[in-house]
Formats: sequence, structure tokens, C-alpha cells
Amino acid sequence: MFCRTISQPALPQLSLHALVFFLLLCLSATASANRPVITPLDTKPYDFKNLQQAIGFYQTLSTLPWPTLRKTNKLLRLEDSHPDLAVMRHQLLLLGDLSAPYTDPETDGSLEYFDGNLEQALMHFQQRHGIKVDGILGPQSRKALNMSPAHRIQQLALNIHRQNQFAEKISNRFIQVNIPEFRLRLYDQQQLLLEMKTIVGRKTRKTPVFDTHIQALVINPSWNVPRSIAFKDILPRWQADPGYLARKNLQVLSGWHSSTPVPEENIDLNKMYQGDEFQRLWEPPGAGNTLGRIKFVSRSQYAIYLHDTSAPRLFDEHRRAFSSGCIRVARARQLADTLLALSEQETVSLDPILDHSQTETLPLQQPVNLHVTYWTAWIGPRGTLNFREDLYKRDRWQIQEHQQQLAEIINKSAAQPVLETAQADISPSPEAHN
Repeated sequence: MFCRTISQPALPQLSLHALVFFLLLCLSATASANRPVITPLDTKPYDFKNLQQAIGFYQTLSTLPWPTLRKTNKLLRLEDSHPDLAVMRHQLLLLGDLSAPYTDPETDGSLEYFDGNLEQALMHFQQRHGIKVDGILGPQSRKALNMSPAHRIQQLALNIHRQNQFAEKISNRFIQVNIPEFRLRLYDQQQLLLEMKTIVGRKTRKTPVFDTHIQALVINPSWNVPRSIAFKDILPRWQADPGYLARKNLQVLSGWHSSTPVPEENIDLNKMYQGDEFQRLWEPPGAGNTLGRIKFVSRSQYAIYLHDTSAPRLFDEHRRAFSSGCIRVARARQLADTLLALSEQETVSLDPILDHSQTETLPLQQPVNLHVTYWTAWIGPRGTLNFREDLYKRDRWQIQEHQQQLAEIINKSAAQPVLETAQADISPSPEAHN
């Protein structure tokens, strides 16, 4: 009934907005009595079965005037008072991150006061949008909160299109690396076996979307420095600092088959990666190697690999777009052990190999499919709707490229009574604010 009511075109938009706010208030207030104190990260006032249902939800929101925050770098946090907080409170309520417009009685019910309930709701929003979960209203949270329902509808439809294509390719066992999420997951027989952080290519050296197979593990890999990285990153620094190569443990070799370093007096920058007698950069295997201790070999057409890293501190960063396109994995040893356990009939221990620095290659008897995806929206296992930043602006051009397919997806989603479902999820949920 609620959906039918707000869809009446005769009602002015402002009244519709007030009606949504009032009904959510009534529902949530009824459900709030005697509820335990909750943590922000396990709240889920709105559950979605699929992205089509989420499109229906945002179509409902699109009939309302969307409140927007000012574009500013001003930070607002717990116990602050500011007019922007009333806007944020309104946005979080409509999106379902705030179960009810509770206010602190000690502040006379001011909507502009940053109370604990509002902080928890913001943290919930930040978590499901891939924003650093700190409960502080900053530029990134402002940008995500201001995203219009109309844009979200397009984004959701595009990700339905992507995930439909993905569903046609998946097998019983596969690895998925989702670039905007900075995460890797290993599935076997529809079960999640392993999940870890990743580091992907920065904006100027994007990690591509591709499908391949992991065929072997290289333990103690060396690094054949690609020409592009040599010219963009290393050679300019070497020319400015003659000691740069030695500090980075890099050597100059001649051709692809020699493993003997070129004597310093014979190094010729004019021969770097060009000519019949070309010279190139190479890093020997070892604990400090750029690729770390383990490389996962595949036949990617882009020469992109999964590998360990010598700079694990970067996994502590929230936004991990640092590489030159390859994908660094946070727990390479655990991934390698799991792949060997799935692939080999007998137990293979990596400890003896890792005790030294000699390179060894271990083919997998059963190669594992690897899918590198670019999903900026998906439904989590508990029904939580997640969004991620369009890191490489891939959404922007793909929405234009697939206009017809997206329109069909949106039209199919229009008939779903999503807001009624979403509201029904509010009342029995154990996470409403006290």
C-alpha cells in the first residue's frame, strides 16, 4: 500500500517526502523499544535479494527530492553541531542506514547534532560504500551521500549486466579479484574458501578486466623488469642517482638468456630494451624481491600476474591502487598452500623451498580459473547492498556503451514492490537504535 501511495503523481513531491519520513519514523519507533545497543557494522535495516530489487528501491527514492550536502572539505564528527548534519541525517534515513530519526534528548532533539546513533549510521553507510569507517563526515562520504538515485539506478543496471556475463563463465572452482573492492576471493563448490586484500593498478596504470587460468606457482621469483616500468620509473631515477640500481638490488643483463650482469663499464643506456644487443633490468630472487616470495603464473594476455610483495605495509592503506597493473595479494603463502591442497593429491610443503632463495616452479595439476572483475555494486551474503567508487571511470563509459541493455534491465526491475519489502525488514530487525 505504501508503494502505491507514494507513486500517486497527484501528490506534490514535498508531501511525499514528508510522508516517507513520517512512516519510517512510526515503523522504527515501534520497533525500537527495549532493543539492545548495537554496533554499526552489523546493522542492515534494508535487505535486498538481488540488484533488481535494489533498482526498484532507488526508483522509489528517485520520485523524491534528493537532499544534498555542500561540497566542502569540512570534517564533522561526534558531538559537533552543524546544519549539514540535518541533511546527512535525512539522507541516511532514506537510504536505510539510519533506522529512525532519533535525536539526543539532551540536545532538545536537534537534527543538527552529531549524536551516537548518527555516527553509527554513518559508519554503516561508509562500510557498505568502501569508505574508511571512521564515523567522520568528510569529502568522500559527502560525495557518496550526494549520489543521486537516478545515477545509482544506472550503476545498478550496469552491474547486473556485468554479473550476468560473469555467471556464464564461473566454474566450480575459481578466484575472483574485484578491482574497485581491492579484494580477492577463492571459491570451491560454491563455498568461499579464502578472502584477502589486494593492491591493484593506480589510475594511470589500470589493472585490466580479464579471465585466465593460474597454471603454476613460482617460488622465489626473479623480476624481469618490463620495458614500460623501466622507462617510466627506474631509468629516470637511475640517471638522477647513480646509486639507485644498487640500492634496489637491480642488475643490467644482456638479452633474455644471459644471467650474468653486464660490467658497469659496458652498460649503455642507448641499448636499453632496443636493438639486437639490447640490455635490460633484472632483479634476482630473494626476500626483498619486488614480487615477494611467490608468483602465480597465468597466461594473461596482458602479462598481469598475482604475486606477493616486498612492501606489505601498503595493505594497511584503505584505498589500495598502487601497482603498475599487476595484482599484489596480502596472504600469498596462504593462497599458494590452498591452491596446492586443491590441486595436488599429495601434500606439498613450501617451507623447504622458502628456506633458500633459489627459484622453483610448481605446476598445478588442476589449473584454477581466475576472473578479474570490475563490480561497483553487488549484494553481500547478508543482503547488504554495497557500492564502490568508480576507480577507473569505467562505469561512466560503459553506461553509455550499453544503454539499450541497461534500459531493458531497468524496465524489468520497475514492477518490484521493493520499498514494502525494505520496510518490512525494519520492524523485525534486532539492530534498531535505542
